[in-house]
Amino acid sequence: GLYSAANNTSREKLDANMDYLERALRFSVDEAALKNSIVRLHLMLDKEPQEYSLELGPDDHFVLPASKTDQIGSLSLEEQEKKKKELDAINRKFSRIKDFQEKNKLMEDGIKIVGIGSAQSEKMITDGDVALYVYPTGEKDNGIIILGNDEELAGVQINSFTHEYKRVYRKIDFTWSTNEEFEERRSALAKELYLDWQKTE
Repeated sequence: GLYSAANNTSREKLDANMDYLERALRFSVDEAALKNSIVRLHLMLDKEPQEYSLELGPDDHFVLPASKTDQIGSLSLEEQEKKKKELDAINRKFSRIKDFQEKNKLMEDGIKIVGIGSAQSEKMITDGDVALYVYPTGEKDNGIIILGNDEELAGVQINSFTHEYKRVYRKIDFTWSTNEEFEERRSALAKELYLDWQKTE
Protein backbone atom coordinates (compact mmCIF):
# COMPACT_ATOMS: atom_id res chain seq x y z
CA GLY A 1 0.00 0.00 0.00
CA LEU A 2 0.95 3.62 -0.31
CA TYR A 3 2.25 5.33 2.78
CA SER A 4 1.13 8.83 3.49
CA ALA A 5 3.92 11.35 4.03
CA ALA A 6 3.14 11.47 7.73
CA ASN A 7 3.54 7.72 8.14
CA ASN A 8 6.75 7.89 6.28
CA THR A 9 8.34 10.45 8.54
CA SER A 10 7.34 8.64 11.71
CA ARG A 11 8.76 5.38 10.34
CA GLU A 12 11.93 7.26 9.41
CA LYS A 13 12.18 8.62 12.93
CA LEU A 14 11.81 5.13 14.41
CA ASP A 15 14.46 3.82 12.03
CA ALA A 16 16.81 6.68 12.85
CA ASN A 17 16.53 5.85 16.54
CA MET A 18 17.21 2.19 15.83
CA ASP A 19 20.19 3.15 13.65
CA TYR A 20 21.62 5.02 16.60
CA LEU A 21 21.07 2.10 18.98
CA GLU A 22 22.77 -0.25 16.53
CA ARG A 23 25.67 2.16 16.13
CA ALA A 24 26.01 2.25 19.93
CA LEU A 25 26.10 -1.54 20.07
CA ARG A 26 28.65 -1.82 17.27
CA PHE A 27 30.81 0.75 19.02
CA SER A 28 30.43 -1.22 22.27
CA VAL A 29 31.77 -4.39 20.72
CA ASP A 30 34.90 -2.61 19.43
CA GLU A 31 35.39 -0.68 22.63
CA ALA A 32 35.00 -3.74 24.87
CA ALA A 33 37.66 -5.60 22.87
CA LEU A 34 39.98 -2.59 22.69
CA LYS A 35 39.80 -1.80 26.40
CA ASN A 36 39.39 -5.44 27.48
CA SER A 37 36.50 -4.30 29.60
CA ILE A 38 32.79 -4.71 29.86
CA VAL A 39 30.67 -2.09 28.11
CA ARG A 40 27.00 -1.58 28.71
CA LEU A 41 24.15 0.16 27.02
CA HIS A 42 22.40 1.75 29.99
CA LEU A 43 18.75 2.63 29.37
CA MET A 44 16.88 4.84 31.82
CA LEU A 45 13.23 4.12 31.18
CA ASP A 46 11.71 6.22 33.96
CA LYS A 47 13.32 9.50 32.94
CA GLU A 48 11.25 12.09 31.08
CA PRO A 49 12.20 11.95 28.27
CA GLN A 50 13.85 8.55 28.52
CA GLU A 51 17.59 8.50 27.98
CA TYR A 52 20.43 6.10 27.50
CA SER A 53 24.18 6.08 27.51
CA LEU A 54 27.05 3.87 26.52
CA GLU A 55 29.28 3.15 29.49
CA LEU A 56 32.65 1.54 30.07
CA GLY A 57 32.96 -0.75 33.04
CA PRO A 58 35.73 -2.59 34.83
CA ASP A 59 37.82 -5.31 33.21
CA ASP A 60 36.44 -8.74 32.51
CA HIS A 61 37.02 -10.02 36.04
CA PHE A 62 34.06 -7.93 37.06
CA VAL A 63 31.19 -10.21 37.98
CA LEU A 64 27.75 -9.10 36.94
CA PRO A 65 25.03 -9.29 39.55
CA ALA A 66 23.41 -12.69 39.25
CA SER A 67 19.97 -11.53 40.30
CA LYS A 68 17.38 -11.49 37.55
CA THR A 69 16.08 -8.03 36.79
CA ASP A 70 12.77 -7.99 38.61
CA GLN A 71 10.32 -5.19 38.10
CA ILE A 72 11.04 -2.99 41.09
CA GLY A 73 7.31 -2.67 41.76
CA SER A 74 7.01 -6.34 42.65
CA LEU A 75 9.56 -6.13 45.48
CA SER A 76 9.06 -5.31 49.15
CA LEU A 77 10.43 -1.97 50.35
CA GLU A 78 13.31 -3.70 52.08
CA GLU A 79 14.19 -5.61 48.89
CA GLN A 80 13.88 -2.40 46.89
CA GLU A 81 16.38 -0.68 49.19
CA LYS A 82 18.81 -3.57 48.91
CA LYS A 83 18.42 -3.63 45.13
CA LYS A 84 18.96 0.12 44.91
CA LYS A 85 22.20 -0.20 46.90
CA GLU A 86 23.41 -3.01 44.63
CA LEU A 87 22.55 -0.94 41.56
CA ASP A 88 24.31 2.13 42.90
CA ALA A 89 27.42 0.06 43.58
CA ILE A 90 27.37 -1.26 40.01
CA ASN A 91 26.61 2.15 38.52
CA ARG A 92 29.67 3.61 40.23
CA LYS A 93 31.85 1.13 38.36
CA PHE A 94 30.67 2.38 34.96
CA SER A 95 31.33 5.71 33.27
CA ARG A 96 29.96 7.20 30.08
CA ILE A 97 32.16 6.77 27.02
CA LYS A 98 32.72 10.37 26.03
CA ASP A 99 34.21 9.41 22.67
CA PHE A 100 30.83 8.06 21.72
CA GLN A 101 28.56 10.68 23.25
CA GLU A 102 29.29 13.82 25.21
CA LYS A 103 26.06 13.45 27.14
CA ASN A 104 23.25 10.95 27.44
CA LYS A 105 21.14 10.41 24.35
CA LEU A 106 17.55 11.55 24.89
CA MET A 107 14.64 9.82 23.20
CA GLU A 108 12.99 12.08 20.66
CA ASP A 109 9.54 13.53 21.05
CA GLY A 110 6.83 11.00 20.35
CA ILE A 111 9.15 8.02 20.56
CA LYS A 112 9.31 5.82 23.60
CA ILE A 113 11.16 2.68 24.61
CA VAL A 114 8.09 0.56 25.32
CA GLY A 115 9.81 -2.63 26.42
CA ILE A 116 13.13 -4.41 26.63
CA GLY A 117 13.90 -8.08 26.57
CA SER A 118 17.21 -9.21 27.96
CA ALA A 119 18.97 -12.44 28.69
CA GLN A 120 19.12 -11.14 32.27
CA SER A 121 15.38 -11.05 32.71
CA GLU A 122 12.54 -13.53 32.42
CA LYS A 123 9.94 -10.85 31.73
CA MET A 124 9.70 -7.86 29.44
CA ILE A 125 11.12 -4.84 31.26
CA THR A 126 9.08 -1.66 30.97
CA ASP A 127 10.46 0.59 33.68
CA GLY A 128 13.49 1.35 35.81
CA ASP A 129 17.09 1.17 34.67
CA VAL A 130 18.10 -1.57 32.27
CA ALA A 131 21.53 -2.51 31.02
CA LEU A 132 22.54 -4.66 28.09
CA TYR A 133 26.13 -5.83 28.41
CA VAL A 134 28.89 -6.35 25.88
CA TYR A 135 31.94 -8.39 26.85
CA PRO A 136 35.62 -8.15 25.85
CA THR A 137 35.21 -11.37 23.84
CA GLY A 138 32.78 -9.52 21.57
CA GLU A 139 29.84 -11.44 22.96
CA LYS A 140 26.72 -9.40 23.79
CA ASP A 141 23.62 -10.06 25.82
CA ASN A 142 20.83 -11.40 23.67
CA GLY A 143 18.11 -8.80 23.73
CA ILE A 144 15.39 -6.84 22.04
CA ILE A 145 14.71 -3.13 22.38
CA ILE A 146 11.16 -2.19 21.42
CA LEU A 147 10.47 1.39 20.44
CA GLY A 148 7.10 2.86 19.66
CA ASN A 149 5.42 5.98 18.37
CA ASP A 150 1.66 6.33 18.12
CA GLU A 151 1.43 4.39 14.85
CA GLU A 152 3.73 1.44 15.15
CA LEU A 153 6.21 -0.50 17.19
CA ALA A 154 9.68 -1.42 16.04
CA GLY A 155 11.99 -3.87 17.73
CA VAL A 156 15.70 -4.21 17.21
CA GLN A 157 16.91 -7.72 18.06
CA ILE A 158 20.39 -8.15 19.43
CA ASN A 159 22.12 -11.46 18.90
CA SER A 160 25.04 -12.48 21.14
CA PHE A 161 27.42 -13.46 18.40
CA THR A 162 26.52 -11.75 15.14
CA HIS A 163 26.65 -8.18 13.95
CA GLU A 164 23.30 -8.60 12.30
CA TYR A 165 20.54 -6.66 13.98
CA LYS A 166 17.13 -7.84 12.95
CA ARG A 167 14.27 -5.34 12.91
CA VAL A 168 10.65 -6.21 13.41
CA TYR A 169 7.68 -3.92 13.03
CA ARG A 170 4.14 -4.11 14.30
CA LYS A 171 1.42 -1.67 13.24
CA ILE A 172 -0.72 -0.20 15.99
CA ASP A 173 -3.98 -0.29 14.09
CA PHE A 174 -6.84 0.35 16.43
CA THR A 175 -8.75 3.33 17.67
CA TRP A 176 -8.57 4.31 21.31
CA SER A 177 -10.40 6.87 23.33
CA THR A 178 -8.03 7.53 26.21
CA ASN A 179 -4.27 7.74 26.54
CA GLU A 180 -4.42 5.04 29.14
CA GLU A 181 -6.18 2.70 26.76
CA PHE A 182 -3.58 3.47 24.09
CA GLU A 183 -0.67 2.78 26.45
CA GLU A 184 -2.27 -0.51 27.45
CA ARG A 185 -2.79 -1.64 23.88
CA ARG A 186 0.69 -0.56 22.86
CA SER A 187 2.21 -2.46 25.80
CA ALA A 188 0.21 -5.55 24.91
CA LEU A 189 1.51 -5.36 21.34
CA ALA A 190 5.06 -4.87 22.61
CA LYS A 191 4.60 -7.97 24.70
CA GLU A 192 3.67 -9.93 21.57
CA LEU A 193 6.89 -8.78 19.89
CA TYR A 194 8.77 -9.69 23.04
CA LEU A 195 7.25 -13.18 23.24
CA ASP A 196 8.02 -13.80 19.56
CA TRP A 197 11.62 -12.81 20.25
CA GLN A 198 11.75 -15.05 23.32
CA LYS A 199 10.71 -18.06 21.25
CA THR A 200 13.55 -17.56 18.78
CA GLU A 201 16.06 -16.62 21.46
